[in-house]
Amino acid sequence: AYKIVLYCYFTGTVACYIQGNYMVKNLPPLDGTDVNWSLYQSQFVKSTIVWVIIAIVCLILFIVLKYDRIKKAVSYISVFLLDAVDEECFWQVWQEHPEYEDAMNDFTFYNNAMSGYAYTEHSLPLILSGEWFENKEPFIDYRNRIFKSSPFFNYLREQGYTLSNYDDEYKFEKGVMDGAFNNITYTKSSLWDRSLFNTRIIKMVGMKYAPYVLKPYCWFNVSMLKNQEMSSKDEELFSWRNDDFYKDVQEDDITYVDGKRFKLIHLMGAHVPFYFDKDVNVIDDADYYTSIESSMTVTMAYLNKLREAGVYDNSVIIILSDHGYNIEGEAVKVAQKNENETGRQHPILFVKGLNESHDLQVSGAPISYEDLVEAYYKLMDGAASDDCFAYKEGDQRERRYLLYKYLGEDHMVEYVQTGYAGDESTLVPTGRVFDAK
Repeated sequence: AYKIVLYCYFTGTVACYIQGNYMVKNLPPLDGTDVNWSLYQSQFVKSTIVWVIIAIVCLILFIVLKYDRIKKAVSYISVFLLDAVDEECFWQVWQEHPEYEDAMNDFTFYNNAMSGYAYTEHSLPLILSGEWFENKEPFIDYRNRIFKSSPFFNYLREQGYTLSNYDDEYKFEKGVMDGAFNNITYTKSSLWDRSLFNTRIIKMVGMKYAPYVLKPYCWFNVSMLKNQEMSSKDEELFSWRNDDFYKDVQEDDITYVDGKRFKLIHLMGAHVPFYFDKDVNVIDDADYYTSIESSMTVTMAYLNKLREAGVYDNSVIIILSDHGYNIEGEAVKVAQKNENETGRQHPILFVKGLNESHDLQVSGAPISYEDLVEAYYKLMDGAASDDCFAYKEGDQRERRYLLYKYLGEDHMVEYVQTGYAGDESTLVPTGRVFDAK
């Protein structure tokens, strides 16, 4: 019986190591999106074949090698394991809602903007700094440097701005971002249900190391782990959900204060999973387009609050998405991982300068998100929204885009957009790649 257990343990150890380190390129997301497991049938087959082959090889080793050697090998391997809102879609919604145009008066809408990356994690630091991440250093070092001391943030501090960052995309450890933003409060968390927490952690391990036949039983929404952070807090934690922010906007007044303020407010927008209708109600049949509508409802409510508080006119306001979204088939209802990801390079971008008053303007200027920081400086100096970028409508340029697959950011491929931002036929690879060391 002991030999059988040892064989199963040895086989499982080797198979889990191979599954969790060499067969992780096509894992489904853990962001709450319902997974269509039928799209992963090839992975089921590959995983099953690999586990069967490993079981056979290990059985042969048990037969050929002496028992003492097997016990020694198992002990070594056991220690080793311990280390172990798209513009085109937005415009379709826009055309069905004439009230949006009136709400966005005073803004210039740049409908030919290019994001730098396909996902938020890398897009946000580029938006705030203009500095590209090319896998030359650990991403967390790059990210912390941008949020702590980017030239733009340092300039704001020198000019007497108070900085606030409303975002739950990034979590900063105590001592890393102290003093950088006036609204960040560090709290000590406690686990209110240890057995539930441990179960969820084991499921996360299973999503990586278990064979594909067991992964459907390991899947869960990772955001549920946030519910484990239950402790008394002096401050209310910011939530990026559209409905939470919308409720706050409706119930709370915006207070006018002296001094200059910079606020970055990062909302869920039309991100998966899809929850909301146009009135920001949680519904069962929400999709990408109703989520866009909810985003506009929240945006209009916030702008109205700024007007009521008397701070709208003397504020520079920029409304943008960090990247676009690739609509393919059922992705309107349930997002599925797309191995291409070249359909996510076309975000929305609205800009309003100080004391602007005019009908909505639309510009087809070829904007890249690496241009944004220079535009911020110009807008704060009084430039109009249609004059804050160096490029104008009709200009020709090549715009950079670093593409990587979901959970594959250690391998980035460089593309350039030679034409319109949303045109995938003019988005061409340069041949350069940036791999993590």
